[in-house]
Amino acid sequence: MSARREARAALEAASQKEKSVWQYVLTGVSTALLLIVVAIAVMVIVIPLVTGSTPRTVLTSSMVPTLPPGTLVIDKPTSPDDIRIGDVITYQLTSGQDLFVTHRVISISRSTNGDVTFITKGDNNASPDPDPITAVQLSTGGKVWYSLPWIGWLNNAVGGGGKSWLVIGAAVLLFGYAGWQFLSGLFDRKPKAKKATDKD
Repeated sequence: MSARREARAALEAASQKEKSVWQYVLTGVSTALLLIVVAIAVMVIVIPLVTGSTPRTVLTSSMVPTLPPGTLVIDKPTSPDDIRIGDVITYQLTSGQDLFVTHRVISISRSTNGDVTFITKGDNNASPDPDPITAVQLSTGGKVWYSLPWIGWLNNAVGGGGKSWLVIGAAVLLFGYAGWQFLSGLFDRKPKAKKATDKD
């Protein structure tokens, strides 16, 4: 009879051990996902909000391989005087229209009255853009500060900045799930430790 009890106890112990391993794995995965979502939320929502920058999605392949389609670029408002050759800028294709282009500056010119214009080119394009870019076209764009690959598709799917609460909501849900996994693991271990003490 005692042999059966010992065998059953061994099976239960093995089952509990396997369960604990899976709980650790699930907690680790949940925590990793939480950290990723929080980092994305900070880079896509918090930093642009604090700095007055604008997230925009690259839709074409003109900047491949630097900025492939689906890349989210964060455009920081920048004075035309601070733009340098080699910088990647986002500008209105036509002043007053909500159509933006993100290309690299390859040449800068100044007129006698001090007006600055830029010649731009997509990294993947054979020729420079045909028309110089004026400061007015740059006023609603800016210099690309940093970029996040693939996140642009997600940004477009949730309607850009208007539905940023979805990212925050996902972070809250993942945080809650990770916390629940962690706490349930703690509570599962405490009774077992008590039983072990009683047997001694």
